[in-house]
Amino acid sequence: FRRVWAIRLMSCFVRSNPFDLVKTRMQVPAALSEYTGMGQAMRTIVRREGFGTFYKGVGASVTRDMLGSSVNLTVASMASEALSANGWFAPGSPMLGAVSGILSAAAAVAVMQPIDTSRAYVYLKPHLHKNVLHAARFIVLREGPMALYRGSRAHFFRTAPHYALMFALFALLAIPFQSILQPLYILAVVPFGVIGALLGHMIMGVTPSDLSLFGIIAMAGVVVNDSLVMVDDINQRVRRGTTLLDAVQQSGCQRFRPIFLTSVTTFVGLMPLMFDNSLQAQFLIPMAVSLAYGVLFATGITLLLIPCVLVVADDLKSALRKFSSWYGKPFRGLGKP
Repeated sequence: FRRVWAIRLMSCFVRSNPFDLVKTRMQVPAALSEYTGMGQAMRTIVRREGFGTFYKGVGASVTRDMLGSSVNLTVASMASEALSANGWFAPGSPMLGAVSGILSAAAAVAVMQPIDTSRAYVYLKPHLHKNVLHAARFIVLREGPMALYRGSRAHFFRTAPHYALMFALFALLAIPFQSILQPLYILAVVPFGVIGALLGHMIMGVTPSDLSLFGIIAMAGVVVNDSLVMVDDINQRVRRGTTLLDAVQQSGCQRFRPIFLTSVTTFVGLMPLMFDNSLQAQFLIPMAVSLAYGVLFATGITLLLIPCVLVVADDLKSALRKFSSWYGKPFRGLGKP
């Protein structure tokens, strides 16, 4: 739990608060905003209000993230159990994951929206509201408690598809593997593919656009397929009696060629589009760059990360079993006559 708190605190300090504050101030009508860009906004805030302004409401950000994550996972678990127990959906079905994701998104919005609204008041008028509790009290006294839920519908429609897709995809992977952890190992390569897609934009000098996101989605499907092939081959070898370390080594050698060729042929096939100078191609180049470089970058990660994750996870399980055996040893004789 200390590590979780440390990660969330660092996330809010480094990422959330400064950029959330600037984003909130730049979203007001143009006639009321004095900022023309993110860099200019940050410089103006530091010059006029000091660097500490970026971290106004950081405690609320930590609380929001922790509450949202806890409520999301809890409601998703309870909803899945209730829906499957009542016979509405088959256990482990994608529809069960999607419905559970939508319900968990609604619950998360219910606890996060009041904090978001109060935090926006702190961001916009830090000289009037010293903290989020002061802003929440001001809103309730002036406009009533329901004013805290302004924008909750838009918040729900923004987050619900993400959660529904995430839980549905997780269910699709968990069913064939009959495991909760192995889908996480498979999906671990997707963030590295996103990094590769962004690096590709920098290398090619292409500005990311909406179509870049479509390319990232396509890239995620390719790299997940590569990881799926690798993990399935390792599982089959383990079921035949091979040790996990030997299975990882054999599968890495056996699956290197198909995974490598899939990625390289995808990259080479997209090269004519990426280097096309015609006006019609400029619209599709960001999508091609995301797919090509994301797949290329994630291939090396797949061949290295997936075997390492499986071996490390097995070592952690063994260490946990040994610790449980050692810790419970003094208590085994208790309760016996």
